[in-house]
Amino acid sequence: MSSASAGNANTQRGTVYAALISIILIMMLKILPSHSIKINSFSKYLSIFVLYYFFNKFVLSWNVEWFHAVYLGLCIWWILTIRFFRDMQDKEPSTYRLYSKFCLFMFFFYVFVVLYGAVNIVARFSSIQFARVGYAYHLLSILPMILLNQDRKSKLLFISIGMVAVVISLKRGAIIAFPIVLFVYFYVENLTGHAHNNIRKILLAMLVFFVVCVIFDNYSEGFLSSRFEMEEISEGSGRAEGTMDTLRNISKRDLLQLTFGIKARSEESLGGGAHNEYLNRLESVGIVGFLLYLTLMFSLIRTSVVLIHKKSILAASFSAMTIYSIGIGLVSGWLFMHSTFYIMMYIGFVTSLATKEENEIKNILVKEVC
Repeated sequence: MSSASAGNANTQRGTVYAALISIILIMMLKILPSHSIKINSFSKYLSIFVLYYFFNKFVLSWNVEWFHAVYLGLCIWWILTIRFFRDMQDKEPSTYRLYSKFCLFMFFFYVFVVLYGAVNIVARFSSIQFARVGYAYHLLSILPMILLNQDRKSKLLFISIGMVAVVISLKRGAIIAFPIVLFVYFYVENLTGHAHNNIRKILLAMLVFFVVCVIFDNYSEGFLSSRFEMEEISEGSGRAEGTMDTLRNISKRDLLQLTFGIKARSEESLGGGAHNEYLNRLESVGIVGFLLYLTLMFSLIRTSVVLIHKKSILAASFSAMTIYSIGIGLVSGWLFMHSTFYIMMYIGFVTSLATKEENEIKNILVKEVC
């Protein structure tokens, strides 16, 4: 996600890469003194994926590009982020309270950015009547941290604000993902016994979301609903063309190239890609990398099942995060998106909290009142 998503396409991004390198170095210096060697399954599989990605792009490949280094840096950042926030929470239980306030601030910041982008893009480009603002995905990435909040009234308020911002963003993937994430959250919360009558809450939430969509569709003179017409879904954002180009490139490869994602000489440039994380991984790093990526998703599913079986207070928000991470990859990117930082932060906190007794977890979460 770039500044272009808010209408500032000419913003220089060199400082972003410099900041990324600085953050990685600071996190490394922070966690190196730790003697802890605990590692969760997701971090383990992500580390394996990173090693394979490095080997695939910097050893096997004959065409290394700058963005390969950026993607590698992001993956290393994700590993360090999980470790950093896990260690911080292990050492100081109040860390969660501090960073939940940070996430709440960023949540409202991205709400503002979505609104700003919706106005700014239209103002800058006269040919655009209603803007699509990609920062809605940042809101969805922060949502699992928001859902950990045990103050139900404030949590419902944040959900409502996020709901309106996501609809205004006009991003199809985010609009589809938001009610699904809420459905999974409320359902698992009811399943684990941490809330009652959630079936009614689910129906009410879906109804409210539908009403918000109808109101904004009327305001946009049908533009929102037109975004979900079959032709627009298949052709919008070059999705159909990108998918066909990706499949065409894959079809040109022999077995060895298909296994390791090695490009054939006759392949064409893909531009924006297939708008599908799974297909992009298959094209980029081959069957081996694709299977490693699936292993990441299965590790999230496994953790969700374990938390649900334990009836943990963490189960509902973790399941919501899992369904988002798996589902959003069907319509967009996930692993190499900057917004995924908030997902990794959340995984780091949950990795620490899940090792504690249920009452201790509740005490840590309940003490935070937004």
